[in-house]
Amino acid sequence: MINKVLVVNDDPTSLLIVCKMISKVQFAKETVTANNGEMALSYFEEVLQLGIENTETVPEFIFLDLYMSGLSGWDFMDIFSKKYASLFPWVRIAVLSSYIDEEDILRFEKYKAVLAYLPAPLTLTQLAITKEKFLSLKEEELLKSFCFNYN
Repeated sequence: MINKVLVVNDDPTSLLIVCKMISKVQFAKETVTANNGEMALSYFEEVLQLGIENTETVPEFIFLDLYMSGLSGWDFMDIFSKKYASLFPWVRIAVLSSYIDEEDILRFEKYKAVLAYLPAPLTLTQLAITKEKFLSLKEEELLKSFCFNYN
């Protein structure tokens, strides 16, 4: 199971709905929220101050709204990929947005942490599929870390 998830959205209603859905499909043991990109980055800064070895404080998965006031989801991903992704390489992001175009989809490819794009409104099926995709990836990465070369 996923230990901790971070939901970042500036719309209180959307934030509440996504959190309820996460709970309903038992996506994670714990869900934390941020009302904007700045708060989400502050969360990771606090984690760093607690110490990187304190991994249970790090969300494994982020549901990120792209278009927020202030620091957008795009800005968050730029900063996260430069400052935090190498420190927390297991963190994955699902982008949530009611609007997406072809350029956005191509732009996602530059962010290694982005696992999925989930168009709004989010469905329970999308969440369940995303959870399985993440857990499969996590298992695959764990297996790779235990592979040895005997040549």
